[in-house]
Amino acid sequence: MVGRIAIFVAAAGFACASPPASAPKAVDGLRTLIDTVYFPVSGTEPREWAASSVREATRAGVRPGALAMTGYVPRWTYAPRVTEYGCEPKNPVLILGIRFVMPRLQTESGVSASDLAAWRGYVRALWRHEEGHATLAMRSGTELRDSLRVLHAGECGLLNAHIDSVAMGIDAKYRRLQGAADERARTNARAAGQIVQFRGSVLAVDTTYRDSVP
Repeated sequence: MVGRIAIFVAAAGFACASPPASAPKAVDGLRTLIDTVYFPVSGTEPREWAASSVREATRAGVRPGALAMTGYVPRWTYAPRVTEYGCEPKNPVLILGIRFVMPRLQTESGVSASDLAAWRGYVRALWRHEEGHATLAMRSGTELRDSLRVLHAGECGLLNAHIDSVAMGIDAKYRRLQGAADERARTNARAAGQIVQFRGSVLAVDTTYRDSVP
């Protein structure tokens, strides 16, 4: 049997990415596929970058107000097996696809050293934030994998529906955690005044706060 649940989570944008058809060998029942899609940011100075980032992020599917996003989709496979406890998954494997969507300058030619250093610092802050969301995605995948190992149903015809229900519950839990991580980042950025300013062009992100990822 094959199952899948599409998950959308807000971050500095968080959206959905479908894992490829093939995956690396599972390690302890979990396969992870991670890739990055970049959208181009044009210009040679901060005001141009700010305008281009907003425009190109929207085209790349990033939610309004965000300049990066991370998405994940879990899929699972198993063979139904009847035991004394009912029907349960045999040899379940969880496949977790994670995709980052990030900004990248089209060119660094003609950019001043100070502006380029500021941009790189901003992108490092975005990565730090998005990697926190990816960590939560990994934890959700691990939790779903562990659940597949212990679930059972009275009849094999009911097993997949039971798994879907559990997966939706895990999804809801991690949606809340992802949203809470975003809110903490926003709150701490405001409190610490960690708003990157490119000579009047404001790109808001917490550049120092590192979430503990509960």
